[in-house]
Amino acid sequence: MRRAALLCLLLGGCASAADQQLVALKSAHSIVAEWAAAARLRADGRVTESYARAMADDARSQLASVRHELSDPNDPAIRLIDGLGPAPDAARLAATGNALGALEQAREDH
Repeated sequence: MRRAALLCLLLGGCASAADQQLVALKSAHSIVAEWAAAARLRADGRVTESYARAMADDARSQLASVRHELSDPNDPAIRLIDGLGPAPDAARLAATGNALGALEQAREDH
C-alpha cells in the first residue's frame, strides 16, 4: 500500500490531471485489493483479528487520502469507495476491488 502512495507522490509533480486521477485510481484499487486479501485471510482464520483490524484501519486511512485526490465528484471510483461502508466483508471488498480494476483498465485504454 505504501508503494502506491509513494508512486502518487512521485508522479504528482509532473503529471497531467488525467494522469493524477489514474494514479489515484490505481492506488485505490491496490489498497482495496490488499484489504480484501487481509479480510479473506481473517475469515479463514489465517491471520489474527488484531492484524486484520490494523490492516483495515490502515486501508481506511489511505483510502480517505486517495478519495480526496479524485477531484471529480461524479467519479464512479468515489462511489465505489464510499459504498464500502465502515466494515465491509471480504466479498464486498473483492467486488469493489474488481470494479476499481475495471475502471482502471478502461481509463488506461483511453
